[in-house]
Amino acid sequence: MDPYSLPLFKPPGPDAFLRRLLRKRLLHFSIKAEVKEIMALPDSPSYKKLLDIFANSEIWWAKIFSAVYDASVFALSDILIMQFVTAKSLMDAFLVCGTQRRRFEKFLRHALKKDRTVNYWRINILKANVDLITRKYLTDLDFQEKKE
Repeated sequence: MDPYSLPLFKPPGPDAFLRRLLRKRLLHFSIKAEVKEIMALPDSPSYKKLLDIFANSEIWWAKIFSAVYDASVFALSDILIMQFVTAKSLMDAFLVCGTQRRRFEKFLRHALKKDRTVNYWRINILKANVDLITRKYLTDLDFQEKKE
């Protein structure tokens, strides 16, 4: 891990939850083969390989990783999903996919719960009740220096 990076722990937000749900729905209910192929890309072994390369790099070059990911075909699925993230588009997408009203309301309640969790996390940071930065790698480095 890069000792100069500051890994932040943040609870997942509602947008990530809704995008994951939309990806599953669009993969299952889309008619066009091209859309299904694009939606299936994040489940492919090459996507996992790319993420492993990023995670196992000794130095994390954020700008280079961002440019490589944005130039890859995997960014296409994210761009397509982002088109549906507005409230009207979400409702239309779930209704077209045949989602029942109760289930759709359950998804929205779950998204609101995730939003509430993120907001409570922010409040706790302002009150200094939560450790903002995970510093496990610093303790590992200190342990290695003391050992030598």
